[in-house]
Amino acid sequence: MPGTRASNRPSPEDEREDRRDASALPEAGEPPRNPRVRFIGDTYRLLFEKNPLPMWVYDVKSLYFLAVNDAAVAHYGYSRNEFLRMTIQDLLPPEDQPALARERGRLDSRTESIGIWRHLKRNGTMIDVEVRGNEIDFEGHRARFILAKDVTERLRAERRLRTAFAVTNVLTESPSFREAVPRLLRAVCEEAGWEYGELWRCSADAASLRWEGAWHVPGFPSHALEAASSGIQIRRGVGIPGTTWETGRPEWIEALTPEAHFQRGEEATALCLRQGLSFPITGRGGKILGVMVFFSRTAREPDPDLLDLMADLGHRMGQVLEAEGLSGPRG
Repeated sequence: MPGTRASNRPSPEDEREDRRDASALPEAGEPPRNPRVRFIGDTYRLLFEKNPLPMWVYDVKSLYFLAVNDAAVAHYGYSRNEFLRMTIQDLLPPEDQPALARERGRLDSRTESIGIWRHLKRNGTMIDVEVRGNEIDFEGHRARFILAKDVTERLRAERRLRTAFAVTNVLTESPSFREAVPRLLRAVCEEAGWEYGELWRCSADAASLRWEGAWHVPGFPSHALEAASSGIQIRRGVGIPGTTWETGRPEWIEALTPEAHFQRGEEATALCLRQGLSFPITGRGGKILGVMVFFSRTAREPDPDLLDLMADLGHRMGQVLEAEGLSGPRG
């Protein structure tokens, strides 16, 4: 089993093994030479191997991959040889693996499986995948044939719409910005897919940012991080909040490093935070009134359209703050 996902490039040994696997595929009308791909045969060989969508076959009992096509190798970053040492469970983040066990208990030989799952590429990037599967006989094995379609971009667009709607509703329905803060953080976390969000507000003298609250998904152990945050002031250009305050632009932090991005490095390291998103709350003339920051323990491709949306939502929040006459934290 592969232990790390640091690189997308297969090893030379894996590349040589891939060439041997490919050479074992039968030509049309020729008896198959590799039992792993015998089910492809004359009719389905090209439909499977050269299909533009990732496909694979796995053993129902052991969950090990039995065959994968070229698109799966290219899209996920694993070599064919690596795939054949893995189980389908290895594609799932740990928190999603119990759902796989439940799905296995539900399926029978006549059931077509259709669902959306989160998968991890070799480099650790998470994608959303629509998976369709049917049971087949593969060389005497009870197996399932899977077609996987990456729907990450489609779901991102849907999440952006839900995020904009949820934030707008909170701003409209809340009697004050202070009361809206936990609901705003929750709305962005739940709809945009983050685990922890926090608000930093500019002090009355505009000399520092002060922590004003947080929200996290159930089970996220944020107590130490929140305790460390409530007692510090962040200067312009320091850490993620201070950098966003200085630049006035939203930012997607692909690879968080506690030393570079946190004054709360020890607490952030303990949480294994991997990615972050920050955006300014802006008033008239681009004045920065505060910064919202969100974190996740999983990696995904940056979403520039989400950054644009958060910049717009940050301006809407700033309009509410200015309408209430709140230029800095109360108390």
